[in-house]
Amino acid sequence: MSNTNVHSNSGKKRPLSLRLIRWGYPKLEILAPNFATRLGIDWFLTPLRYPYPDPEKEIAFDARKSIIEISGQQVQIYEWGGSGPIILTVHGWSGRGTQFYKFIKPLIKKGYRVVSFDAPAHGRSTGKKTNVVEFCEVILSLHKKYKEIESIIAHSIGGVATLFALNKNLKLKKLALISMPSISDEIIKEYLLQINASSKLEATLKNYIFRKFNFEFDEVSGLKLAQKVDQIPTLIIHDTDDKEVKVINSEKLAKVMPWAKYVKTKELGHTRILRDGYVTQNVLSFLQEEN
Repeated sequence: MSNTNVHSNSGKKRPLSLRLIRWGYPKLEILAPNFATRLGIDWFLTPLRYPYPDPEKEIAFDARKSIIEISGQQVQIYEWGGSGPIILTVHGWSGRGTQFYKFIKPLIKKGYRVVSFDAPAHGRSTGKKTNVVEFCEVILSLHKKYKEIESIIAHSIGGVATLFALNKNLKLKKLALISMPSISDEIIKEYLLQINASSKLEATLKNYIFRKFNFEFDEVSGLKLAQKVDQIPTLIIHDTDDKEVKVINSEKLAKVMPWAKYVKTKELGHTRILRDGYVTQNVLSFLQEEN
């Protein structure tokens, strides 16, 4: 199912830290290529930590908090609302659970309980490096802890981790995927573009992932994972002006998930989309629809 409504807002500027990396990395590849390669691999597994805006601080203060341990790291868990069915939110790379603050109060008003987390090496969780496998482990651990989880709202890499968990017997009633990368080669190419690296790093990254996890990078692409999941009601939302994860990712995802509803937005970019009222309302309406 496709929805061609296009909603717009303003975009955002690339953070200073990434601009500095883009300036310096090509020079490092020339001056010290081996060191640049090691650094490129390290950065691929190292999320950036950004300052918390006031709305995120406020919603974190209101949360009931707990800790679980994943791969030796302390993972921060947040919970809001009463005893209703649980909506789990899953953030993306360099994100935080509190990024979903625009969703939380509307969901609570509709009788839901909301659970979220900071993945390892993100937000208030410990660690410096992580990967999509650890994201998946958190999701599966929370599914065991909270038996009432019925749906997930996932952003970016959080969507890939959720599909990975669905391939490992996670059961859901509904799934909302926002700005999700689904094409494996595009994920690496977007990373190379972000740090302004040459194409030489691509093969090295793929070899490293195979050695570390014993599977090809393409095996955990959104497209491959989506083809193996049950046909649960799914909402796909993506912004046509997303510079970090191009909209073609969701266009192709919608083709392999023809049962999904697909909504496009405009000029929201990759993260502002989580703060947009039109997007929030679309997700809330989707969760409340009768199957």
